[in-house]
Amino acid sequence: MRTIKTVEELIQFVDLKGITPYQLVATRKDAPSYEEVDESFDTKDAAGKLKMSVLAKPSPSQIELVFVTRIETDEARFSLEFGLRYEHTEELEVSELAIQGLINRVAGMTVWPFIRQSAFSLATQIEVPVPLLGMIRQGDFDAMQDAE
Repeated sequence: MRTIKTVEELIQFVDLKGITPYQLVATRKDAPSYEEVDESFDTKDAAGKLKMSVLAKPSPSQIELVFVTRIETDEARFSLEFGLRYEHTEELEVSELAIQGLINRVAGMTVWPFIRQSAFSLATQIEVPVPLLGMIRQGDFDAMQDAE
């Protein structure tokens, strides 16, 4: 089994094989069933409060990344989760550094348009102002956790 230590090596052996929306939820804050949830948010931007984390589940044949995004505005709360599946061309042992590089340099840039479009679409459907999610830059996806 080949050992991969850097993202530069990794991108030679992987290809995106699927993007799966696992959760796309928007809740109006004026809904009768709305409950305040105490969460800490990492970033403040034009959309209001934004929290993102990435769960990584590597195996010898593939890497699954799940991007978990929570957005809160004055009018609504959004919960968006997308899975990206990268398959290897051969069995690999991939370092955490290479996976972090994949998240920051490739996968984050791939999933961000899906996150933005979903927030826009959901806001329109529940009739609240659309959260403006700004540009994403390399390095914005540093919160990586191992999935179980």
